[in-house]
Amino acid sequence: MNRVQTQSTEEVLEQHIQALVLRDLDRVVGDYADNAIVFSPSGIFKGTQNIRAFFKAALEILTPETMD
Repeated sequence: MNRVQTQSTEEVLEQHIQALVLRDLDRVVGDYADNAIVFSPSGIFKGTQNIRAFFKAALEILTPETMD
């Protein structure tokens, strides 16, 4: 039987931020559905493969100090 896990927006955001701070790209991308779309000043990223590339590039620019 499939279980649906329900989380509040605050819980999801907190986990997402924690994953970014920890630089855990798999956890960051795990927050997105396969057909998700991310809109950012640098472009529109469709699907988890493109979203992964976006966050990988972002994590290369952002230092842990800027994310504190």
